[in-house]
Amino acid sequence: MSHVVQARVYAEDMTTTQNTTTMTNSFGFPIEVCSRCKGSGEYSNDGHHSRCYKCNGARTVVKPKAKVAWLAFVANVKSIQQPLTQNLVLNTKVRQYNDKHGEVKEVVSVEITDEVLSRGYYGKVENFSYACVVTFADGSSVQVSSKTLWVRQTTLEDLNVDFYLAQFNKKAGK
Repeated sequence: MSHVVQARVYAEDMTTTQNTTTMTNSFGFPIEVCSRCKGSGEYSNDGHHSRCYKCNGARTVVKPKAKVAWLAFVANVKSIQQPLTQNLVLNTKVRQYNDKHGEVKEVVSVEITDEVLSRGYYGKVENFSYACVVTFADGSSVQVSSKTLWVRQTTLEDLNVDFYLAQFNKKAGK
């Protein structure tokens, strides 16, 4: 599989497949119809239509027995798809997180300098991070904090879905 996965992993971004009696999301985790909105995606206490906050409008939720494995998988996806500067992997394509329409560039080097960046508030100053120089394949470079968030293009292989499904299946006794 070589198609690119979008940077968000939310229930509304997934397709649903139905096996004999078990529904699963596109990653293979078991799901069920949202019990709060009864699968409509909307729920309101005051008569105004609003998005259901349990399923976020997706109409389905991950089953409770798979919730721990699902949350671990989502955390893994976020750490892979949104690495800090200090965790950037060479030869990966990234863009800065706060630059939604920014150009995706390939990282060729990350140099962490000795310069400490500080932040202060209410008269208190603390060491925050180190200055880093990230160099890209096109020859450009940028100086950022070691805690700057990036968005990385990933494939399904990068996400290691099978590992999390195996953990769930082992707990479920399958």
